[in-house]
Amino acid sequence: MNCIKPSFRRAFTAVELAVVIAGLSIPAMLLPTLGKAKAKANRLKCSSTLGYIARGTISISADIDGQIPWLMGEFGIGNAQGERLARALGAKEVGDVYNVETLWRLYGFRDALYSPKALCSPCDPAAQARLEKHPVKSFDEYQGRSDFIVPRQIQSYAIHMGGDTLIPNTILAMTRNFDGDDAVPTKKPSGDTVTPKFGRSLRVKNLKHAHFIGADEASHSRVMGGLNSSEGNWAMADGSVTQGSDPELHQAIREHSRSWQGGYSIALDENLSRPRQ
Repeated sequence: MNCIKPSFRRAFTAVELAVVIAGLSIPAMLLPTLGKAKAKANRLKCSSTLGYIARGTISISADIDGQIPWLMGEFGIGNAQGERLARALGAKEVGDVYNVETLWRLYGFRDALYSPKALCSPCDPAAQARLEKHPVKSFDEYQGRSDFIVPRQIQSYAIHMGGDTLIPNTILAMTRNFDGDDAVPTKKPSGDTVTPKFGRSLRVKNLKHAHFIGADEASHSRVMGGLNSSEGNWAMADGSVTQGSDPELHQAIREHSRSWQGGYSIALDENLSRPRQ
């Protein structure tokens, strides 16, 4: 005869239930905090890359008496001296510097950044996804070549065509998640009237259009998924990098304009070449 012993299962006490519930809820409570910490760290890394771009620009200018190529009188499209200088700096031709896909041919940028990967911000998941499929891991793979491009789809930073290392308060580069006006054909010191490829303009006379587009308000190709509205980073010609908001961007644009007009008698250049996705 088989005897079946009754089983007695002890129920949780109120204290034990409270401990279990608390243990389950703590991770959920920490998620927003962890998310904010990660976003802050990514933005800091993004700022660091802008610092490298600034140093690359300064390195290029140091090789040519402190000037930036696109602000030199002899750096004209089709000008024999300008074309020779472009090749000496690593470019294929003068026009390369007005295009964010070919600007990185310059040796100063190759040395400062080392890899195309550096042009992709951790705040830009769309660009990061495309970067994973990009076959080139180092600029060294382009040694001896000046015919390559860095696809705009893997880039996160726009280059300002009015940045000048001789004028500290001019803007050199910034995150691509901004909006402004259509690029304006602008006369350069060479005499060329240039509209940069993939151009956009941040005009001091039209600041109402100048703002950072956030992932919390839009989902189009100009958005960087890790930055919300009124969040962006930019590098100045003095090497400083700012993590700023729309009002701070407006102030930087004003300073850029005032500084430029104090240093040149030519037209203010407010255009950027921006890697739109």
